[in-house]
Amino acid sequence: MTSRREIAQRIVNEIAESPCIKRAWLRGSLAEGSEDEYSDIDIGVEGCGGGSREVAGEIIGYMNRSFDVLFYDWAGSLLPADCVITFFVANLPLHWHIDFGMAVPENRRTLQPTDIEYVFPEHYLKLWVIYSKHLMRKSAGHREEIAKFASRVFDSEIDAAVAPEDMMGDVLRLLKKQAEGRYEHFFLDCEQFFHGRLKPTAAGKA
Repeated sequence: MTSRREIAQRIVNEIAESPCIKRAWLRGSLAEGSEDEYSDIDIGVEGCGGGSREVAGEIIGYMNRSFDVLFYDWAGSLLPADCVITFFVANLPLHWHIDFGMAVPENRRTLQPTDIEYVFPEHYLKLWVIYSKHLMRKSAGHREEIAKFASRVFDSEIDAAVAPEDMMGDVLRLLKKQAEGRYEHFFLDCEQFFHGRLKPTAAGKA
């Protein structure tokens, strides 16, 4: 299988050829050499004159032309200062999603949070993958983060005594139901990861 670094280098080389992209570079843990098995592919992009809306459109177009994109999602809460788009690609390992972060001058930040339309359950599915790595890494505050996430998904307060692994299992089952048959292989990867690595409690398996 092609490595994350090879995929990242291909993207950096190809997208930099776009007339509206000044430069592209590898960033994050892969660039620092501190990656682990849960690290994603993090790409930085700087536009050359266009606004963030134009640069985002070029990124989305490039990804759809170059990869079998299952879905993509925005980090809308970071706008307009930062624009991050996350892509999930068919046939790549679960945590090898591709994140683009755009460097755009303040006077060219044309994308606003109100411009972003979240798609469900895709938005929550992205967050599920992200929180699954937080759980595996035992990141600081992961239990509270997952409880808040599950409360958002179910639109009700989640008992803090519930194990985070079980919360993740409940969320995944709901998202699969909401997807109505879409992303069959992706959900299979999530389920295999959940049962093989997250290890739900006896209550969560019920």
